[in-house]
Amino acid sequence: KLVFYDPIPGGTGFLPLILKFWSDIVLSAKVAIEQCDCEEACYNCLLHYRNQPYHHLMSRSQALALMEDLLPWQKEHDIPPHYVEVDIDEEQLESPAEERFLKILEKRGFPAPVPQFEVVLGGTQKTIADFAYPDQRILIYIDGLSEGIHGNPVRRQKDKLLRAKAQVKGYRILEIPAEALHDKKTMLADYLDILSDYLA
Repeated sequence: KLVFYDPIPGGTGFLPLILKFWSDIVLSAKVAIEQCDCEEACYNCLLHYRNQPYHHLMSRSQALALMEDLLPWQKEHDIPPHYVEVDIDEEQLESPAEERFLKILEKRGFPAPVPQFEVVLGGTQKTIADFAYPDQRILIYIDGLSEGIHGNPVRRQKDKLLRAKAQVKGYRILEIPAEALHDKKTMLADYLDILSDYLA
């Protein structure tokens, strides 16, 4: 049996893609191992600096035999994720995605936004936008690579409701998927154009 897991809290979103294209992945790996002309294993087929402690166990012939058992392949079941509530200092919430977004804004000539902007919604309720233009009442949220990266489902639903309440108070909400920051066409055609209209 094989167990696939993602070490990133909330997941990166790659596991569903691996399962979707599993046959293609296995067949490509099989071809790479078959076509390698080394004796047992080398850095062109099986060896990697991350598996150095196991280099003495690597064998092309055994790897090919194992791959015969990987196709056809059927998933048995999912393992429910385990969520852990963690208190995070708001000043430490900046992510590589947020840093990339700031660089994109600067390169495109946008004014600098206010990071980690808090909006009090009434009582003890509040929402913290990743970035904001307070004068224009614009709140920007950079959403993660996968559905779970910002917390458990209950937390995500709560965030959704808080953002809706911010809209009722007259704020305009711009939600940007983190993966869009690596797609210049999407960023320019959609999100940056929307932000430009909001700032006009």
